[in-house]
Amino acid sequence: MATVIGELLLRYGLIEWTGSGHFELTYGKWDKPSFLYPRHLYFNISHCKEASICVISDEEVGIDIEVIRDVKSSVIQKVCTSEEAERIYKSERPEEEFIKYWVMKESYAKLLGVGLSRDFRTIDTIKLKKNFLLSRVKNMYMSVARHNRE
Repeated sequence: MATVIGELLLRYGLIEWTGSGHFELTYGKWDKPSFLYPRHLYFNISHCKEASICVISDEEVGIDIEVIRDVKSSVIQKVCTSEEAERIYKSERPEEEFIKYWVMKESYAKLLGVGLSRDFRTIDTIKLKKNFLLSRVKNMYMSVARHNRE
């Protein structure tokens, strides 16, 4: 169902942007979809238990959305840099802090087209902070990642 909603969001966004919901896709090395048509636009879709989200842009983007939930220390160690992990452990709301880093890392990996194949500890969200738009929506965080123009 989430896949269907993601495609509907994509079609709606294309209609708003271009006047047409028609598109053709191609897939990259790690199965990242991109437009064959319309060529000048980029998109990314994400979903979690409670939401589906889509972004369309004139530059490459990645997006992720996740529900705030408990996280095990072993997961933090597997996906976070030492500085990120330290900030999580010192936080008053470690589960919320972790989800912020997670959505930024996943959106960045999706931007690069590598998905979960990348070691997330190599994505330093603190150093890359200008690459992200991070927002809380109800009990979820979403992140949009783009290449830094500076």
